[in-house]
This record gives sequence, C-alpha cells and structure tokens, in this order.
Amino acid sequence: MMTEKTKDILFKTLLSLGIVLLFCAFICVLISDFSDALPKSDLCFTTMLLGWGIAWIGSYILPISAKELENGPGCFLTLNILLLFILPIGWIHNIEHFTTPVVIMLAISAVLFIVAAVLIYKKSRQIKALAHEDKKEKNQE
Repeated sequence: MMTEKTKDILFKTLLSLGIVLLFCAFICVLISDFSDALPKSDLCFTTMLLGWGIAWIGSYILPISAKELENGPGCFLTLNILLLFILPIGWIHNIEHFTTPVVIMLAISAVLFIVAAVLIYKKSRQIKALAHEDKKEKNQE
C-alpha cells in the first residue's frame, strides 16, 4: 500500500507532467497555425493526446471527495468517460499524415486511454461501495 504522501507526490507528478505536455503541444499548435515560426507538425497533436492520457492516469490517484460520494458513481463515470474520449477525437481529426512516429505515439496514447478508462471505472466502483457503506451507516443510526 502507498502512503498518503506517496499518493500525493505521484498524483502531482503525473498530473503536472501531463498538463505540461498538453499545454506545450497546444502552444506549438497555436504558433504553427498563426505564424510561420514553426512548421505544422502532427506530432504536436499526438503529444497533446499523450499528455491528456498521463494526466487522466494521475487523476485516478486523487482521493475520493465527499462531493463525488454525494453525487454517486453514475455522474462521476459518465462525465469522466466523456471528457476522456470526446475531446481527443478533435485532436485525432486534425492529424494529416500518419507517419511512423505519429502512429507509435497514437498507439502509446491508446494504451494510456484504455488504462485510464479501466482506472476510472475502478474508481467509480469504489465510489459506489463507499456510498453504499455510508447509506448503510445512516440507516443503522
């Protein structure tokens, strides 16, 4: 078992790494779209996907909040799955040339998204179990 301090460090590390990758790639996309300073590259979109997957895996480690217990697992699961998969579809749509590095990064991102989806589902089951336990305690009182 991991201690709370280890979980906190791992959460902050994965989330910050994912967000840094996401925003750096987003800035590169913006610069390449609006100026000639950078050539247009499909690797920027795949780097955004990679950062998005890493950030979602990091968010799994975040402890379950009281608001998530109050809303239940259905709201948590639906929102997270939609955010995990719907937003990156636009990034994949913008890729023009599927070269070897792009395909490799897409494969790595797909693995990260599958792992993140499984972890989100696992966390929703934990939320359901904790909500059921809280409901059972309230009924006993």
